[in-house]
Amino acid sequence: VCLPSGSFGASDKPQGGYSVEQFAADVRSFLIAKTLRQVVVVGHSMGSIVAHALACKWPRLVSHLLLVDSCQSARDNAVLTALAAEINAPGFSLTPAYVYRFQASTIHNLSSTPWRFVKHSIVARSLEAPLRTWRAGLMAMRQYAPTAEDMSAITARTMILVGAHDKLF
Repeated sequence: VCLPSGSFGASDKPQGGYSVEQFAADVRSFLIAKTLRQVVVVGHSMGSIVAHALACKWPRLVSHLLLVDSCQSARDNAVLTALAAEINAPGFSLTPAYVYRFQASTIHNLSSTPWRFVKHSIVARSLEAPLRTWRAGLMAMRQYAPTAEDMSAITARTMILVGAHDKLF
């Protein structure tokens, strides 16, 4: 099962509730509603931070954890700081061209990535989220900083995959 973060994909577009902890709580609610326990959780980029938070807060729900292009904390991340400055600038508009440039900057070998996938899966999905969601989600990522105690609660077997060419984390 692949769950989109709030305001992405076909999910609701609420005015608030954009924190890593709330995203993790939403995943927990889904797992409980579907009576799923001891699941394998995979998270990529922002999703990896949410997956990490889920495993910290509700370790009994997660048997295995795979974090792809992740970080322990994005609080001082230079790329995300620059992105926040851009999208919070007065008059900024979230256009298809901007989303393409941003998403393309995160793909190591763009020329080997099918154009249709980039356009219809990555860019189109990114544009489904309103600008306020980009802003709130980015702020949530930059504010999440688990403590050593939080991380020690993780009981799942964990693998972290980070490429040498990852430009975000």
